[in-house]
Amino acid sequence: MQVKKKRNYNRLKLVYTKYVFYCAYYCPILFPRWLVNEVNSRHEETGSLNNYINNDNPKFVSFLNGEFNWYKTTLSFIIEKNELDKLAKWIIRYSRSTFNASRYEGINDVSNIFGSSYFNFGKISVNGNDRGISDSLKPLSSKTKYIDFIMLSLHKHGSDLFIMTYEVFMKKGATDAIKNITVDELVFDSEFDKLNFYSKKNSGFRCWDRSWLASEIICEKFDIVFSDVHKVLKELNDTIGMSIHENSVVAIPEMCIEEHVDYFSGTNNQNAERVAEFGYYYPSPYLIKDEGGY
Repeated sequence: MQVKKKRNYNRLKLVYTKYVFYCAYYCPILFPRWLVNEVNSRHEETGSLNNYINNDNPKFVSFLNGEFNWYKTTLSFIIEKNELDKLAKWIIRYSRSTFNASRYEGINDVSNIFGSSYFNFGKISVNGNDRGISDSLKPLSSKTKYIDFIMLSLHKHGSDLFIMTYEVFMKKGATDAIKNITVDELVFDSEFDKLNFYSKKNSGFRCWDRSWLASEIICEKFDIVFSDVHKVLKELNDTIGMSIHENSVVAIPEMCIEEHVDYFSGTNNQNAERVAEFGYYYPSPYLIKDEGGY
């Protein structure tokens, strides 16, 4: 469960590109025309070879515009029939009372070909915290910073489709990790696709603008929070005895936006859709120039 496949940009290539840009500006006769035109255009528009037009530096970055709260991350995945038996035995071992465990005697019953059923196994805490009667199951030992507790449930559809769901409720720190992040000055950079810029096939470069750099910061924060989610997912599946590949788990972070912010504005609606489609992508950060915002 990673926000995106990271592409760590090559710092050596960045330095090399910057050096070539300076040389192309001060000694253009030695460099191809496309490169000379590029550096001249940059210098005319911004007065610098490293910056690009409208490359302002934000003071803070956030995943969404306005006030929001990342309150839950839902993990869902399909399990096999043989794993229902493991789940039933685990419920008996981890249940806090005989009464609680007896409620789920039909977990591994697959005789009903039609119809559906739902089992809510209740709440389980993390970090070894025993919250007593408020928890239905014994706590997990995983040490996490961003997770409060987990709700477990099972949906059975006929005799062939069984969907396990972990509702991972987040602490306030999860929201803080992706909201109003103070950043140092974000420096615009470029790097050549290939080192041989004389080749017509390689006459191009990538621009790491402020939006891309801010997205990198947000994605790194997401991955830090999701490392906690991965911990509890692994411990739960290991203790139950289920072998679930990470790529088969659907992970949906659920966020709410405060009422005074227009949810259906162009910015928020677009970002909310991206939250629902969480996967391998660059989140679009909300860039704040100063403490007052835009």
